Amino acid sequence: ALSCIKRICVSYSSLVLMGMFDDEHTPKCAHCSLLTQHLLTEGNVPVLPPLYVSDLVLHCYSEVDGDYNPLTLVFKPILSDIRSEMTIKSAVSDRFNVPIQTLADLLEIKAQGATNSWPICELVCAMENWLPSVTVNGHKLQHDTFLGPFFALSAISDDSKEVVEKLYIKESIATNLKTMSASVEQQISSTRNDLVRIVKALLKCLSTRQRMMEYIAAVVSTNMARAKMR
Repeated sequence: ALSCIKRICVSYSSLVLMGMFDDEHTPKCAHCSLLTQHLLTEGNVPVLPPLYVSDLVLHCYSEVDGDYNPLTLVFKPILSDIRSEMTIKSAVSDRFNVPIQTLADLLEIKAQGATNSWPICELVCAMENWLPSVTVNGHKLQHDTFLGPFFALSAISDDSKEVVEKLYIKESIATNLKTMSASVEQQISSTRNDLVRIVKALLKCLSTRQRMMEYIAAVVSTNMARAKMR
């Protein structure tokens, strides 16, 4: 009985997130979801029920039928929201690692009964901004691609004006500067583990492996200094 109630709740919430009950007075937003703010909330008390997100992903994936694609309708706005949140983050922002952790968690959800299928991996690689056809340089690639903002975090002052303002302008005392710099570098080092999770998930999924390899190749080829390592 409990499992049945759980399935009904997940199914109903998917319909809500797809806007099935909206009317003409409901505000419309193509790139915003009611669920995003809960996914990006970090704290000791979970905002969402345990396994709710994975159950929602698997339910939407199982309901895909031709042109009817609940997975896209529900999670494409969420992915766009997470990316938008990441674009305003820097290495000195509060909770800058939360969008990265959230994306990694979503990508690691595997479809039940499938040999090698990760629904969110497939959806991410199908996004219009996964890898634009025209890439002029590394900065444009970083700005235009879906993954760009997630891998843009840097403690180097030349890469972020927020780092300059926080570490080199507001914090003028040398001891504070050294302490804060070390703290930022430590946090970025910890965040790299989640970035590795993102890459591994996209490479592990057979249907997205080639797309991820193409992305990595584009990053290397548009970064002239790195390209010389070949």
